[in-house]
Amino acid sequence: MEMNKVAFFEARGDASGMKVQVIGGIVGAALILSSAQGIAQVKGPRSYFPKNYQPPPANGAQGGGAAAQPGSGGAAATNKQPAAKPQVPKFKDVPVNSQFFFLADTNHSFAWMKISPTMASNTVNGAKAPINGETPIQH
Repeated sequence: MEMNKVAFFEARGDASGMKVQVIGGIVGAALILSSAQGIAQVKGPRSYFPKNYQPPPANGAQGGGAAAQPGSGGAAATNKQPAAKPQVPKFKDVPVNSQFFFLADTNHSFAWMKISPTMASNTVNGAKAPINGETPIQH
């Protein structure tokens, strides 16, 4: 039994036009894919800051290396400590029989009630769970 011969793989036949189209398509696809990296725009840190931007001094640096900006009060302003963050209340600080929310519950969907110094109950589904006293919560 003789196999059907495909004109594309034979020396004779009318497949020269098809060969040109296939090879041209492969070459075209290769050129498009190789030039895609050259077209992409990459922004570095220089692109995000204005040309006259002076970065802040390194941590622990005294005012000697960087010039003080006018009107800032000199070196005294550069040594100022950052404002202290407000203390987040913890589970042990909440009184018994009061409502609270966990920090992850940003839209306050699941209210919890402290029922003992180490236990809390979910007011939505009634689940009870032991809670570590150091767990940060929100009122």
